[in-house]
Amino acid sequence: MPFLDEQRWYEIYDEPSHKTTKTPAIFLDRDGVIILEKHYLQDPEGVELYLGIVTKLKSLSQLKVPIVVVTNQSGIGQGFFGWAEYNLVHQRMLDLFGGGQPFTAVYANAHHSAETEAPWRKPNPGMFLQAAADMNICLESSIMVGDKLIDLKAATQAGVKHLVHVKTGHGASERSAVLKYYPQAELVDSLAHANFDCFRKSQKDGEDQA
Repeated sequence: MPFLDEQRWYEIYDEPSHKTTKTPAIFLDRDGVIILEKHYLQDPEGVELYLGIVTKLKSLSQLKVPIVVVTNQSGIGQGFFGWAEYNLVHQRMLDLFGGGQPFTAVYANAHHSAETEAPWRKPNPGMFLQAAADMNICLESSIMVGDKLIDLKAATQAGVKHLVHVKTGHGASERSAVLKYYPQAELVDSLAHANFDCFRKSQKDGEDQA
């Protein structure tokens, strides 16, 4: 497992092919967006993908842009489980996709929820900035999909303009706060229902100008 330090883990599965030109990316929260929200999940047998996620990720892969997971894992910082348990859950999630690699990279941090100044802990933008540096990502033209307000705050602090809020996970209880802070966000029931029209439009505009 590649660590920057004992609280920051990342893995890049597909090295960027865009060496000189910046690429937009799709950023996804994990718990409550990709897999069912289960408080401090540490048992791989408890991992469940949301309905339609496998099909959606296959569709998104056709866009040929990085798909990056950014996840807070404060359960590690609070001592509920360790990186070994996190890794088992992570591998189980990948196994449920039935082969292949649905993500370009995954960034996770173990900071305690009280560590509000930790750069990688959302709502701080550190994971996004690290991914952008690692994979030459254009954050302004990227998209963030999250179920919590802090997901969208982290993205906007990093410069991400396109926001998608799902009602899965904590999404239903967070929707009113999201509407207050980000009325421009796309509101959907789940990741499977997100259409990414704004992303497709910006991508097409870039192709037309090339």
